[in-house]
Amino acid sequence: MFKFDFKVDNGSEEENIFKDDTKEVVKNTKNETTVECYDSKEIKPPSNINENLDLYKANSMEVNAGDVTLTYIKSGDLLQFFDTNTTKDITKAEESHSDLIPGVYEGGAKIWECTEDLIAYLAINYPTEKIKSKRVLDLGCGSGVLGIYAHNAGALVHFQDYNEDVLEKITIPNVFLNLPEEESTNLDGIKFYSGDWAKYTELTKDDEKFDIILTSETIYNPDNQRKLLDTFDVKLSEKGTILLAAKIYYFGVGGGLRQFEELLKKDKRFQSEIVWSSSEGLSREILEIKRAVL
Repeated sequence: MFKFDFKVDNGSEEENIFKDDTKEVVKNTKNETTVECYDSKEIKPPSNINENLDLYKANSMEVNAGDVTLTYIKSGDLLQFFDTNTTKDITKAEESHSDLIPGVYEGGAKIWECTEDLIAYLAINYPTEKIKSKRVLDLGCGSGVLGIYAHNAGALVHFQDYNEDVLEKITIPNVFLNLPEEESTNLDGIKFYSGDWAKYTELTKDDEKFDIILTSETIYNPDNQRKLLDTFDVKLSEKGTILLAAKIYYFGVGGGLRQFEELLKKDKRFQSEIVWSSSEGLSREILEIKRAVL
């Protein structure tokens, strides 16, 4: 039986780790077509990452998702690890009390509700025997928990997020918390990329394609959805699968799953199917997306 087991005490900050404040996002959302986006680059783990692992472990939590166990830093403890001189984007967001600053910060320091949905779906529908040895891209990865699930199930995983800060201070430490000791100096194909989707696609256009792309809460801004589809097109293998988790509607922004499905139909490169839904709180769904059959 599937079990999503958070090992935290009642009343802990972690009870709300996957909750989000849509009003905060809406308040800070602007038309991103006028915003200059960050270039893409590969981010290498810092050479001293292993020196801090004991500290990370002491402030981490362990989650059981089906036959996979993953570990990551508690969201409430993240800020104590940050040097504000080296985390300009996250710090700017914290000072603005904002989950979104267009072109600067895209919410990667939080684990959003739809990510929990997708982890639960993976645990039931993509156990170890189905995902092992697959090439997986965690697109818009944030804390990296989707990619970490895939890695711990035996997949080869790349992580991509808009913010270099997020990758260096959150994603990479989380990944290292899940590596066997013998892998801590040999990442065995794991890579990390920052920057705008279009620029990431251009940077990696000649790389091997992915069997599975995992992405959560990435369609809230319609201005960026074409970039997302182009990234899918370049990075997905011919018979690959995309699993996209999102809300039905992002109030005040214009994005949402029904709107995104209409874009998919007009674009004609992909076909989609709703494979999971919830009406609790803000309505949410998971889409399975594949290349359209011509």
